[in-house]
Amino acid sequence: MKKFFLFFLLFVCASSIQIFAQRVVLLEEATNASCGPCAAYNPAIDALLSSNTDIIVGLKYHASWPGVDPFYQHNKSQNSSRISYYGINAVPAIAVDGAITSIDQFTQSLINQKAAVPTPYNLKVFTSVDKDNNVIRTDALITFNESFSSSEKLYVAAVENVISLNVAPGSNGEKVFHDVFLKFLANGTEIGGDYTTSDYVIVSSEWDYSEFPVYDEDQLDIRAFIQNQNSKNVFQAARGFFEQAQPDDLIYNNDADVVAFKNMGEVTCDNTAEPIVSIRNNGKTTLTSIVISYTFNDGEIFEYEWTGSAAPFEIIDVQLPSITYNLLNGNNSFTATITSINNTVDEYPKNNSLVFDYKSSYETLGFVKLYYKSDDKPEETTWTITNSNGEVVAEGGPYSEPNTVTRLEIDVPNIADCYTFTIYDTGGNGICCENGNGIYGLETNNGKVIVSGGQFKSSESSTFNVGGYEGIETIAEKATVAIYPNPASNLFTVNMSHVEDGATITVYNIMGVKLISQPAVSTINTVDAAFLPAGIYLVNVVNGRNIETKKINIIK
Repeated sequence: MKKFFLFFLLFVCASSIQIFAQRVVLLEEATNASCGPCAAYNPAIDALLSSNTDIIVGLKYHASWPGVDPFYQHNKSQNSSRISYYGINAVPAIAVDGAITSIDQFTQSLINQKAAVPTPYNLKVFTSVDKDNNVIRTDALITFNESFSSSEKLYVAAVENVISLNVAPGSNGEKVFHDVFLKFLANGTEIGGDYTTSDYVIVSSEWDYSEFPVYDEDQLDIRAFIQNQNSKNVFQAARGFFEQAQPDDLIYNNDADVVAFKNMGEVTCDNTAEPIVSIRNNGKTTLTSIVISYTFNDGEIFEYEWTGSAAPFEIIDVQLPSITYNLLNGNNSFTATITSINNTVDEYPKNNSLVFDYKSSYETLGFVKLYYKSDDKPEETTWTITNSNGEVVAEGGPYSEPNTVTRLEIDVPNIADCYTFTIYDTGGNGICCENGNGIYGLETNNGKVIVSGGQFKSSESSTFNVGGYEGIETIAEKATVAIYPNPASNLFTVNMSHVEDGATITVYNIMGVKLISQPAVSTINTVDAAFLPAGIYLVNVVNGRNIETKKINIIK
């Protein structure tokens, strides 16, 4: 699981503070465990990297060719994406600060030359590994050496510094692998903006690696870099810094920001809330008191004072008192603002507020409708519906038939209450897309989509209500889908009333096997079915929270 939060912390000091840091060079290599030349070149590359750890970091992506490589298999998409980004079609190949470079030119002289180039960025990545919960966390702190307009992106990658195996995993004989790329925690996070030497940016991310084949947790590390997407120039790089932030890393004496909310769902039918506000101490001094004002839907303003102790750069969770408020039909918002810290004003107030937008849940009467298409492991899937007391009022699964569509009308008590639908996967990888392309959707009695999806980990939940507030008014907005011509022979058109980001069109045969999948890029989409044999097919359109399935007859 991957989660990251981007906080733009821009502030103006009474006097300009300039921090000059060493430029750290980034070496990216495309390699493969069955590549003979890779085995020949890697020792020299690794020797240069290990003897210059203060001015260069390495990051190695593993290709699918020319032969077997387990490190490629562990993360096919991101390894392939970075290799393709540089247009690499043969291994080994290297890029130094984003520029493809002949391996013969990768010398101590080149490293020194690159490290001497001034950079507008300073980058320090505070890193921790929670081995008990298999989570690696990072806070990338970016400061600036000059005033300028940035259009760059930040990448934060998890690596294993060294992987040592008893048996060579590929055919080139290599048993020891350095700087092995695992996964991007931040994969091109925008850091664009107008900055001065008094500004900074913090990008926080974390990764649950419990399902990833990490060879040695003690070798987990971070490689981070700032890159321009058009020129590919890398302006600064860093490895993980496994220590707590110190006062000298920060700017203001008294500075805190609201970084996240917990215990708040994106959809709810409960007008009672107990929000948790996560606050980070960005100041040099220990945080001992905070006054927080908060409001629901810009209504009555409440105030709460926290006292305790938070060291510089420490994040604390502040539990606010339980509040009953007016839950609006449709869109709702919760706003929390820091009004004072340490019995004084926050020296940088621009990051003191955070707004959380959410929606009221849908209302149903008598029953809900479940659409479920199983993946290759239906025996892992179950679901429940519980009331506000946690009592199960309906349940289903596990299932036995893979790649099979199930449609159910599920009775729920006609008693005013808030209900929670939860789908479970004992394999911990949802029903899409590691073991086939499963999907599910839950609708109210009148066809409003409560939730739909398939990509989750062990479980996913959403709420609906009976006899309470009706949620988003979507009857008029619901994506009306028309397919024509029908029957069709080679091409057919999927016409949609509106298109939301990420909308998809998928064609299945009557056995539930996916044959075509493409994005819905406009309200009128053409589907090429020339290769399909004659027969009846299902066209599944997922458009935001809406799912519609139509039949089409293909004739030849």
